[in-house]
Amino acid sequence: MPIVLMAQATKPEQRQQLQEQYPGWQFKDADAITPADYDEVEVLYGNHPLLKTLLARPTNQLKFVQVISAGVDYLPLKDLQAAGVLVANTSGIHADAISESVLAAMLTVVRGYHAAWLNQQGQRAWQLPMTTSTLTGQQLLIYGTGQIGQSLAAKASALGMHVIGVNTTGHPAEHFHETVAFTATEPVLATANFIVNALPLTPTTHHLFNAALFAQTKQAPMLINIGRGPASRYD
Repeated sequence: MPIVLMAQATKPEQRQQLQEQYPGWQFKDADAITPADYDEVEVLYGNHPLLKTLLARPTNQLKFVQVISAGVDYLPLKDLQAAGVLVANTSGIHADAISESVLAAMLTVVRGYHAAWLNQQGQRAWQLPMTTSTLTGQQLLIYGTGQIGQSLAAKASALGMHVIGVNTTGHPAEHFHETVAFTATEPVLATANFIVNALPLTPTTHHLFNAALFAQTKQAPMLINIGRGPASRYD
């Protein structure tokens, strides 16, 4: 009987639903898998160190990997491709949560929340060491106009921000006031108050946010990286 290796936790009712819909499959947690099971695993839900072990076996039967993240760069993609294994992500599933986290970060800065919290420590001095402002009228530059970028653009627009998207060709995207191509960002970098990285990690985006890019800015923008860490280079 084929096995689905459940590396990602699920709710009991979700597991029960899967078992009812697919009675010809076994759904096993990673701690229940033994070496005798390895060649029966055809589906991996989530990511687990056993993936490399399975792929290294010439008799492995793995056919499909489903992860719960948008990015898949952490997977052994070349090995998966060589083995003919299909990979699916969950692009967009975290769009609301991530975009709200970005708004929280920006509001924390402009409204002085972090400074206010720090001032409540020790002597509880309440005077803010900064001048607060608002997001209204500020420019938000979002690299990546996919589902996360669009969700953030919609929310930021509702707060009165001017939202510009950066994508490969500068093609229009929903909820953005305007978009520009990767090759035409110098003018919008010069006016950006906030920059958000919502790009996948690829050879093109590796170390994209570096000293040369920030040399084009004029407003001392805050970078919020909701993509991959290696997209930024700090030297």
